Amino acid sequence: MCSRATRLPVRLGSVAIAIGLVLAFPRLGLNAPLTVLWQNMPIIALLNGNYDGITQVYEAKRHGDFGLGAFAQLDGEMIAVDSAVYRVTSDGHVHKASDATRLSFAAMTHFAPDHAIDLPQGTTLETLSRFLDPQLPTLNAFYAIRIDGRFSAIRARAVLKQREPFPAFCEVVKKQTEFSFGNVSGSLVGFRGPAYASNLNTPGYHFHFLADDRSGGGHVLSFTVARAGLKLQRIDYVDLAFPHSSAFEKSALAKADTCNGMALNEEP
Repeated sequence: MCSRATRLPVRLGSVAIAIGLVLAFPRLGLNAPLTVLWQNMPIIALLNGNYDGITQVYEAKRHGDFGLGAFAQLDGEMIAVDSAVYRVTSDGHVHKASDATRLSFAAMTHFAPDHAIDLPQGTTLETLSRFLDPQLPTLNAFYAIRIDGRFSAIRARAVLKQREPFPAFCEVVKKQTEFSFGNVSGSLVGFRGPAYASNLNTPGYHFHFLADDRSGGGHVLSFTVARAGLKLQRIDYVDLAFPHSSAFEKSALAKADTCNGMALNEEP
């Protein structure tokens, strides 16, 4: 059974929130569906060692067909794409996850992109922000992003399965396994988060990679585009769960994390 969780926004406030969003985003219209980013906990909890399997895959899939995350005990990077959930383990193998498999962290949305852009050849993770940020309507919102195509190079990682007592994430990545791909076709699945929301989700661009032939993948450390297209969806609001686990409730999340503010997509 999945752990109970309290979610924001609370259901009683959903009507008021929806009305406010229609006023704030006239493009939505009265009948337009709102785009929701669902998370099973704030990212700062993961960075501080909350690796228990608090959510099952089937619950994450109820909240979207697109997203990323980590499996229980950090035993694999999670990629959700085309309504399926995949797991890339530290040995580099890709597995299709069953609905009963447990996740420590998940960020999910129903992906219905409203913009498509061809990326210039040679675009990298470092240059993507210089290319894409000026084209975004605001840098203060979350965006779901999918990049499909061929990459001249991708470097990705997966971390080793952890055992209690769980170390902070910055200690975990010191022993990460890295994978290098050359001239590979696949998809980058991820989000762009605003800088002010760093305790909620990763700021900037955060991607997980999955090869088209399912031969590999992982958390993306770097990439170089050979030929690829990007699809983008603006997120209208966040549905955030607060786990009822002992580890979460006892974590000192009000203080700076033990990694001195390290973001999930930074290298050790």
